[in-house]
Amino acid sequence: MRNIIIISSFDPITNKMVEDILKFNDNETKFILIPTYSKYASIDDRAYMINIALKELNINYELNLILSKKYKETIDLSKLLNAIPFNEKDDIFVLFCDEKTVIVDKNKIKTYKIKLDLNNLNYDKSREVRVLKNIDINEKTLDFIIRKNLYFMQIITRYISGHRLEHSISVAKLSYKIALANDLPKPDDYFIAGLLHDLGKKISDEESLNYMEKYYRYYVNLPTYAYHQFIGAFLSKILFPNTSGDVYKAILFHCTGNANMSDIQKVIYAADKIEPTRGYDSKSLIDTCLKDFNQGFIEVLKENMKFLKENSGDPSRNSLTKRCLECYIEE
Repeated sequence: MRNIIIISSFDPITNKMVEDILKFNDNETKFILIPTYSKYASIDDRAYMINIALKELNINYELNLILSKKYKETIDLSKLLNAIPFNEKDDIFVLFCDEKTVIVDKNKIKTYKIKLDLNNLNYDKSREVRVLKNIDINEKTLDFIIRKNLYFMQIITRYISGHRLEHSISVAKLSYKIALANDLPKPDDYFIAGLLHDLGKKISDEESLNYMEKYYRYYVNLPTYAYHQFIGAFLSKILFPNTSGDVYKAILFHCTGNANMSDIQKVIYAADKIEPTRGYDSKSLIDTCLKDFNQGFIEVLKENMKFLKENSGDPSRNSLTKRCLECYIEE
């Protein structure tokens, strides 16, 4: 039996980690996963995420929590390994510490000298998920993070909650689904843009006007209902500095639309209008977006203009929406 020891924060376990495990997985291998101390998620939550990521993959593994408490000093690797009960017939131990790989022969295990600095970021390759730079995790893990209000969700829920949060999660999931169905690059960006698009929705009228006059003066004469798209884009960069330019621009015009929209702008605009929690039958529009996001965007735009004319007057009085209509609908 070969034992592969993986020391990491697993905070959370990422798809890349799972892929690395699968590369070495066979009937003669057992994985010993050793989560280090982390201040972001509890050991119980991290263990749960590990289990939901691995349990259906036919992987022989066990969790060892010997490093899950906080350490102030470096750890002697030989003492760590000798504290793990291995079978006498086991021949080779392979240690992965994220970027560092050490192969340790069984006969030398007791004298092997290496120190582990558990405060070193080399042992934490999950940060990009926590700060919402990507969503390199499986769907069940993502749902768990959302449900438990972990990582980036703790920031988001300071700005939106209740139905608005439910709507944003639904926009994120639908946008991601449309991106995958249309084979669009960087599908993670679509999820992230959908999740963040309404960050500015609950900012007070007075504070919204201050934001607009300071940062988006050119658009201050737009209807006030459109302010939240600009403020949401601004907050996305302040709260999540790794937000890409594409995500920022998708949030910037998700309410009004604009001329010459990018792929991600079209998808976020459409998903915002047709996600399932909106309360009307949008199945045909969703299906069209899944088959052809460009055609779906046009159909959603037409339906939205019809809705606005019936409920809010002429939408073309909004200069950005007028540009959008002139670019995509009006002959």
